Amino acid sequence: MDVPVRVVSCSAIRLPILSLLRSTLHLVSEPINPPEVTGSLRHTPELPKKLTDLTPVVIVGTSIWAVALVVLFFTTSALWVQTALSGFALGFVGLAIIAWQRAAARRGSKSAQRL
Repeated sequence: MDVPVRVVSCSAIRLPILSLLRSTLHLVSEPINPPEVTGSLRHTPELPKKLTDLTPVVIVGTSIWAVALVVLFFTTSALWVQTALSGFALGFVGLAIIAWQRAAARRGSKSAQRL
């Protein structure tokens, strides 16, 4: 028993997508700022330090790798222990990079990230 196959052309798929794009394209040209703001963009507030500080994230990640290293050392093969050891070591690399960036920012280096 042959089942008839319906062939759909690319233009049948493309037309609804193009019409959707054309209907939303005018929204891109509308200004973001309200009419009373002229000549410049609105001021973007600075993020709080607790949202930009990476030290707690790196410390938590390194701690998780340390716990995984101890657990895996007693329960599984060498490959997983090596993986956990690499994660633990890379956590210390991350802490070193954060300390390096802070030292550069303190001495006023132009290329340092402001933390």
